[in-house]
Amino acid sequence: MTEKYAGHYYTAVDTTIPADTTVKLDELSGRVGDNMRPVYLQLMQTTGGTQTPWNLSGKSIQLGGKDAKGVVKTTNTATVVNAAKGLVNLQVPGAFYQAPGAYQTAYLQILDGSNVISTVNVDFNVFDNGLAISTSQSDTYLASVSAAEQSALAMYDPLTTQTKALQTAQDTLTTEMKALQSTIDSTGVAKVGSNNTFTGSNTFKGSLTANTITADSLAGGALTKIQAMINNLVTDTGFTSNGINFQNGASGNLVMRQTRIGSVNEITINGGMQLNESLAPWGPRRNAFQLPALAGAQNVQILNNEQPADGNVTLWWGLNGTTLTLQNINNASQMGSNGKGIGQPGWWFQVGLTLRW
Repeated sequence: MTEKYAGHYYTAVDTTIPADTTVKLDELSGRVGDNMRPVYLQLMQTTGGTQTPWNLSGKSIQLGGKDAKGVVKTTNTATVVNAAKGLVNLQVPGAFYQAPGAYQTAYLQILDGSNVISTVNVDFNVFDNGLAISTSQSDTYLASVSAAEQSALAMYDPLTTQTKALQTAQDTLTTEMKALQSTIDSTGVAKVGSNNTFTGSNTFKGSLTANTITADSLAGGALTKIQAMINNLVTDTGFTSNGINFQNGASGNLVMRQTRIGSVNEITINGGMQLNESLAPWGPRRNAFQLPALAGAQNVQILNNEQPADGNVTLWWGLNGTTLTLQNINNASQMGSNGKGIGQPGWWFQVGLTLRW
């Protein structure tokens, strides 16, 4: 008996026949190499002499057995087409069609969850396929193992996708790094730990620390600051007659130059002068001129305090506060025979002094 539904004919199979009865189902028979062979069945049950379709709502169908080589096969690939009419499409995997010959045992089961509610023994054959290249081995095929395998593949596929994505990202990064290295090599980017030559205009923000800086020229704010620092460290008045105050009627054409380098100050005095007082040999020390620039100066030294003058006279210069003093430190016999006027008021002599503090 067959039932036509949606363009397919469904073979009726009564699953409630005696357990020692086997139903021959040619629909299950196939050739070596078949895979996912469609088998349309209508599962029936007999109660009180009346045969009616199973209601397969919430049910699953399993096919199992041992093939001609005694290898166990099971599958739950059946699809319920119409539950109320008991119609199923049992798609048989290729593993069922590996060994030619009749199945030693086979069965169809109706399950409610994990509970078997009906079983029927079935008989079918696997025919050799002379045109197909087949393996000589029949592999065990279990629906539960296949499901686990599919689950593993489901987890493996995303990992494979992620791995490929990571590999693609790595390849892209490698390509970009090579391009960057090529740019560095071709454009002369500065490298740490290497000698670098900068050309053109370069701007550095923040601090610059270096053991040695060699530059042909400086410009900008740095040069201005250096110049200001030098100006603060070094001063030079040039020679001038200002700042020399002759004492006690003395007069002359003296000029002075005051310089400073850092904390070192120096005054140089040059020219000629005369006193309005006598400079007798080893006579009293006379005040010559006063330098206001020495006000507040500490530890002032006269670098050349003994000065030779005309007539073999040696003048010994000294300092009293800001006033330069001098004394004739020669004996009268040392003053020469032509000493007329030497050491007398109005006697003209040269001055060349250097003071430092």
